[in-house]
Amino acid sequence: MLTFFNDPQLKAALLARLEGHRLADEIVQHDYWQNSKGCLIGCAIHGNNALKFEHEFGLSVYVARLGEYFFETFPLDKAKTLPVEIIESVPVGVDSSVVWPRFWHWQVTDPKHGLLCLPLKSHIVDLLKRVDALYATWPHIDERAARAAAWAPRAAAWAAGAAARAAEAENKDILLIQYHAFLQCLRELETTQAEPISVPNVVSHDHIYA
Repeated sequence: MLTFFNDPQLKAALLARLEGHRLADEIVQHDYWQNSKGCLIGCAIHGNNALKFEHEFGLSVYVARLGEYFFETFPLDKAKTLPVEIIESVPVGVDSSVVWPRFWHWQVTDPKHGLLCLPLKSHIVDLLKRVDALYATWPHIDERAARAAAWAPRAAAWAAGAAARAAEAENKDILLIQYHAFLQCLRELETTQAEPISVPNVVSHDHIYA
């Protein structure tokens, strides 16, 4: 699945939609979509089903979920700029499914800000390393590895809690650092040369252009 189904006009239309919501002060936190106002996901798809990111824009649901995490965590004034910033960072015609494994790898192993730099308990360190090793095989991860990788969110939650406490103690803006790493993962996606693709059972994109 290629981002924006290899269609630059679809990306431009989504950016126009998000910028329109920003200018109309219709971007809000803690609510997917209601009364023409919503969060990052809601303002993009005009609904609350993040899977529509894949069906309507060819974007991995993990891009949506990661973006939403940062959107809901930043102060509102900063959060309002995120939808356009994130979509602008995504190249047209690439496989965005690799964003989550790459971001995970950075979050775990970065020599300055990685989770392994923190004083974590040994079983959490072991889990982080095992999941990172599994994600290194992406997209050729097998079923057994996929089940093991399902522990990643729990491991991330444990480690993120430790990261937040360490950041607060050391007065570091770790959230902003993580956000810029996420944007860099998006920008560095390799362009995939491919023939025009046919996507079955996908809703029409005509309403996006309207």
